[in-house]
Amino acid sequence: MRYDDAARDLILKLKHGDGLQLVPFISQLMAARFVELTADNPFVVPVPLHRWRCWQRRLNQSAELARYLCQHYEIGLYAPDLLIRNHATKSHGGLPRQARKRNLTGAFIPSPTAAQTLRGHAFLLVDDVMTTGATLQVATSCLRRAGAGEFVR
Repeated sequence: MRYDDAARDLILKLKHGDGLQLVPFISQLMAARFVELTADNPFVVPVPLHRWRCWQRRLNQSAELARYLCQHYEIGLYAPDLLIRNHATKSHGGLPRQARKRNLTGAFIPSPTAAQTLRGHAFLLVDDVMTTGATLQVATSCLRRAGAGEFVR
C-alpha cells in the first residue's frame, strides 16, 4: 500500500503501539501481491530487528506479518532465522537513501545455516515499510552472498 497518512498511522501503531491485533488487517491489504509472489513457494524472510529494538517494541512487525501471511494463506516457507541483524542501527526516519545504506553497513549477516538452506532457492523479503529500498537492497545482497537464488519481486 502507499505509505500515506492512513498507512503511516497503521504501521506506526503496529511498530510502536504494541499493535499485534493489526497484523490480520494489514496482511489482508498485502494478500493479493503476497499470493502472487509466493506461487513458487520461496523462503519468506522477514527483515530482522536487532535484539534490543525487538525487546523495546516487544515484537518484530515484519516477522509477524510474514508469519501470518504464510500461515493464513498456506504458501511460502516462513524462514525468520536465515538473516540476522548483526548490530543495532539508528532509526531511518528522515534519512536520505545513501545515509540509510551507510547506516546499514554490516547490519545483516546470514545465519550459520543460511548458506546450506538457501543454496539456489528463491526468497521473498518482508519489511513493514519500504521508503528508499535501502534496507531491502542490503538484506538482499547479504542473502545472495550466502548463496540464495533469486529475490522474488
